[in-house]
Amino acid sequence: IAALQSLLLAFGDSRGLGSPANVSKGQGRNCFVSGDFGSTEEFVRVWYVSDGQDVALVTYVTQQPKNKATVEELRDAQVLIESLEF
Repeated sequence: IAALQSLLLAFGDSRGLGSPANVSKGQGRNCFVSGDFGSTEEFVRVWYVSDGQDVALVTYVTQQPKNKATVEELRDAQVLIESLEF
């Protein structure tokens, strides 16, 4: 998970987004780390997911961060992330 967390930090730094907020980590079938970047005008959630051998980068971007649909889509995206198979 530490390696995934380093990738998440590098993602923000390389794009001028700064440090992620709401960092979350989890383990199950895969390990994942996620974090949020953005402002009042744009929101980006980034996940790094790994099975220990392969790594996937998944992003969600919206210009409507406070929209109810965004909350629902993020919940659905988390379910998809947790079900990834490599």
